[in-house]
Parts: sequence; structure tokens; C-alpha cells
Amino acid sequence: MSFIIHRHLPDERAVFTLFRDVYLGGAPVWAVQEWVRKEAAAYYASEVRRFSSNWVEFRGRTIAKARKHRSALLSGRSGPATFYLEDLPPLLSRQLDEHLNDADLPPGWDPAEKKQTILGGLHYVSEGNLSEREKAVFHMAGVMRMPRPEIAAAMGITTGGVKAHFSNAWKAMNEDHVDVDGLEWLLSGRRREPVHT
Repeated sequence: MSFIIHRHLPDERAVFTLFRDVYLGGAPVWAVQEWVRKEAAAYYASEVRRFSSNWVEFRGRTIAKARKHRSALLSGRSGPATFYLEDLPPLLSRQLDEHLNDADLPPGWDPAEKKQTILGGLHYVSEGNLSEREKAVFHMAGVMRMPRPEIAAAMGITTGGVKAHFSNAWKAMNEDHVDVDGLEWLLSGRRREPVHT
């Protein structure tokens, strides 16, 4: 699902950033985008906002509320959770731009070319040859950097199963000629030399 722009929210960029932060904050076990939009619409329509509240306070309250909501959904279920996965390119494009504008790029990397190959890899996670479990594990382990035990508990599988799905996702991407070095560079948050295989 891509982020949908609604003109009735005054600061679309701030709402998107809040959505991204809530989504990347843990297991996506509810429709985060819709939830954040409702919270933001209520905030913008409220009398409290007009007189005493500000966006920073609202953002902090909303993130705390999201953590509680996520915890309640994960603890109040029997069996594996249902995941509401979002498209990664819109979520991570700003982070990618920041990384690529850094002067510490690995030698030989053309920023414009690398941006396209990495965005292609992020798109592959949604539309490529990954199983639903591999997609979910990649979002939680690769992008959100959640600990394996938390992912395993949410998915109703073992930590070994999480490790296998994550490994299989990387293997499938490598076999389908996705820029795995670029993806790993972006998702690790480290500036490193590419690994040639």
C-alpha cells in the first residue's frame, strides 16, 4: 500500500513522517496509515490544537498511543498476527536520499544509479518472488530491525524460522539480481564497502 495524500490535512509531510515513524516502530499489526490519518485529522480539527497543543506534543502522544495499541493487539491474540505491510520505497526514500548525499559513499557508486537500484530492491520486497512470510520477516528484521524473538512471537514461529525466512528473502533477491549490497548498505545504516559475490 502506498501513502495516499489527502489535501484536507494541513501538513502532509508531517503526517507522512509520523506515519513512517509509527509504522517502523514495530510489528505492523494494524492499518497504521489509516489510523495515523484519523489521529491527525482529529488533531487538526480539535479546539485543543488551536489554543494549547502543538505538533511535537501530539506526535509524542500519538507514538506512545501506537505503542500501547500495538502491544494490546499482540498480547490479546491467539495464533499468528495479521500484518499490514506498506510499500517500502515511499517509506525509505528520504532516508535513501540522505545516505546517498553523504560524502562517505563506497568507491565507484554513482548516487543516481544506486538510488534507482536500491528503490528497485525495495519495490521487489513488495512485488517480487517473496512469500508472504518472507515479506513480513524482511519488513520486521531488515527494515524495522526488530529482535528475532519479538518477530517469532508475532508470527507464531521459532526464531530459527525467522532466521530462515530472512535468509531465504536475501537469497531470492540475490538470485533475481536485486542490488543486495545497496539494500544492505541502506538498511544497516552503516557506510561500508560493497561485498562482491
